[in-house]
Order: sequence, then structure tokens, then C-alpha cells
Amino acid sequence: DAQGVLWCWGRTDLSLETQNYTEPAPVPLRKFGSNIQSFDANQSNTCVVRDGTVYCMALGPQVAAIAGLPPGIRSVAVGTWLGCATTQSDVFCWGSPQWAEPKGSPHEIWQVIHDMKNAVHVGTLPQGIAQLAVSANAGCALTQAHKVYCWGDTHSGEWGTGVQSRCEQVACPEYDFRSLHEVTALPTPVTQLSAGAATFCAVGSDHSVWCWGSNNGQLVSTRHEYEPKRIPVVDEPLPVQNVALGNDNAEVRLGNMHGCVKKLDGRIVCWGNNRYNQISDGDCRYGSCPPTELSYDCSQTASAPH
Repeated sequence: DAQGVLWCWGRTDLSLETQNYTEPAPVPLRKFGSNIQSFDANQSNTCVVRDGTVYCMALGPQVAAIAGLPPGIRSVAVGTWLGCATTQSDVFCWGSPQWAEPKGSPHEIWQVIHDMKNAVHVGTLPQGIAQLAVSANAGCALTQAHKVYCWGDTHSGEWGTGVQSRCEQVACPEYDFRSLHEVTALPTPVTQLSAGAATFCAVGSDHSVWCWGSNNGQLVSTRHEYEPKRIPVVDEPLPVQNVALGNDNAEVRLGNMHGCVKKLDGRIVCWGNNRYNQISDGDCRYGSCPPTELSYDCSQTASAPH
């Protein structure tokens, strides 16, 4: 709000300052203080930037400052197991045991939702950082030169470089999870970036949409684990264009298993998993929806789609 206080609503058993299980109306999270400059929230974590310091709250009511960050933090983003923050050109992260070397090593990193430990320096982007996006265990940054760099876990190909590893239980010394990897396969400069559970999508300068990572419904293929025939999820370690979205996209946003784009004319089109009717009223509830326009009358007080 105008005083920089964070307001939240929805499921409250993990974080909100209320005794109710759900809150349909916004309530202030005053435990974070005021003068908040940046924030991000995920299923398990909420983090804010206040006076250049990052404060996070995970599965519980405690708020903790993230140590090991320099002055000048501008933005923060969180995933289920990972948190990241940026200065003008540097990326720092904490959490995600998938990155970790064996326990006790100098580079061991702890989960966001367990112990708050020191953040580690992932890398420096010479062109400056325009946007930060974090999935469950990986992150990507869009530079001011319209290039994308990714880091972290690449179980589903989250780097977008063709690399796909399986490092859940043991370290993978052949992969450097704590450095930046440029997504060179994107054929167009990128103007906007978004992250899902293990998926990243980018809008190109030609208004096309390109995605990589886990195909839980957000990518080109509509195969996903909730279909009746149990067709396996197909990962994409290199960016693929979602041709069905066309070349008139202004922004893209991802959920865990579905995505939405804002068109240049303001229309909203969504696709992917529809398990909770987040796309349509049930026509493809147990499948994966093709791109579907959402129609709302914003001139009315009612918020239900028509």
C-alpha cells in the first residue's frame, strides 16, 4: 500500500496474521514492517526487500533476514525450495539442496523452508538485470540487453541450454549449478520472463512465446500427468515456441501447471492444466486446455466470468 505494507489473502495456515484458515479479503502482514520495495510469494515462502535487506517467512510465522547479501538489493523472487535476490547486476541465492555438495562442504546450501543460511553469489551479468524469475529449484534473469541467463537445478532442463541432469540425492560435480548459463537458443531478443514450478517462458521482441523445462501443461505439448491415460510428462531442455499463442503477446505468466498471456489488445488467453477450473468451466478439466480466451466484464462489480 502507500506506506509500503504488504497485504495478502487466501490460504492462511502458514503465514498470515489471522486465526482463520482462509482469508478472502486482504489483510496486512505487518510483521514485515513498512517501506517494502519489492516482494514475492510462493506456496511455501514469502520474501520482501526492505531498506536493501531481504526478509523471508517460510512454513511458520517467523520472519528472518537473509545473511550474506550486499547493500543495494533491488528485487527478490522465491520458489518452493529456492530464494534469489539481485542488485543491479549480481545474483545471489539461498536454499535448494539439489545444488548442494555433500553435507558439511563449504558450498552446501540449505532449503529456504528449513534453516535461513547465508546467500551465495551466483554470478554477475555485465548488461544489468531487468527481471528475475525463480522456479521451484532454479532461476533465470533477463538482462537489460534482452538476454536470458539461468542457473540452479536442471532436472527438467531449466537452464534452457539442452542440459538435463538428475542430481536429487547426490552432487553432480560435472554440472555447475552456481553459475550463469546463457539461453542462446532463443531466436529473438526477450522482453519479458516468467517462471512456473519447473518451467520458464519468455516473450520475444516479435511477441512470440518460448518455453523450456517441465511440460506440466505449459509447453507446446498438452501431455501431462493428470490425463486419464497417464501419459508421462515430457521435459523440454531447449526453448520451444508455443505456436498456438500466435505473435501478438505482450506478457506471459506461469502457474505450476498452466500459463496465461496478455495479448497486445488486452485480452487474456490461458492454456495448460485445468484441474481447478483455472482456465475454463470444465470442458477440459481433466485434460490440458488449448489456448482459451478468458472473458470478463470489468465494468461490472461481479468478478465471475461470463
